[in-house]
Amino acid sequence: MSLDASRAVVVAVPGLPGDRRTWQLVTPLLPQTVDLQPLELPEVSGFAHGTAFFQECETRLRRAIERASGQCVVAGLSIGAHLVARVLARSPENLAAGVLVSGFAHLPEDAIRARLELAAALESGSITLAQGRAAIDQFWGDRTPEADALISAMLDVYTASDWIRIGRFSTALGDASAVAPYATPVTILHARDDRAVPLAAATELASRGSAAELSIVDGSSHFLPLTHPRLVADAITKHLAS
Repeated sequence: MSLDASRAVVVAVPGLPGDRRTWQLVTPLLPQTVDLQPLELPEVSGFAHGTAFFQECETRLRRAIERASGQCVVAGLSIGAHLVARVLARSPENLAAGVLVSGFAHLPEDAIRARLELAAALESGSITLAQGRAAIDQFWGDRTPEADALISAMLDVYTASDWIRIGRFSTALGDASAVAPYATPVTILHARDDRAVPLAAATELASRGSAAELSIVDGSSHFLPLTHPRLVADAITKHLAS
């Protein structure tokens, strides 16, 4: 499918934690004519259950794609990439391609267990928010000083209650059938030693796409849009030029 880069829309979906700052270093590296539209996820504090939260996230994403004039590319990080993959399977007519970064079709059981254990420790008070933050921080792997500052700022937004909810919400990400086979062209970027989402999850995600290309990045960075912005920008631009 041919895209006109002078009119292309890129819908960018963050992970958790995350907001429009996830794409701050990528945006200047895209063609100036590209309209990058960061998707705002709902506040986790407004939801009691993960299923309802992720359904609302998916609804917002589908509406953003539908609002785009002409064909668009959708990029997602982590949970954002998972949401994009769920939408890809439904093949919206104006969705031309996807860039899935540090994503997954479903979270492995051990990854869910680690999140639930952290949530339980925060809820019981056996660890403080600062200790929980330090544990969460270890998930994100390699980073540059600029990336570290942005990640820390996004982490600061969340309270202990938010992290408890996010941990519990992870059980809703264990459904292996959530992402159906998809035919939309997709580039998948994933760090070889990602601690938050193992590489095997990205391999599985790639296996569900008939036109998916997996690119493995050395290191352990989970926030590739902040640590490897040129790599992510080039993946998006490649689809704009195809």
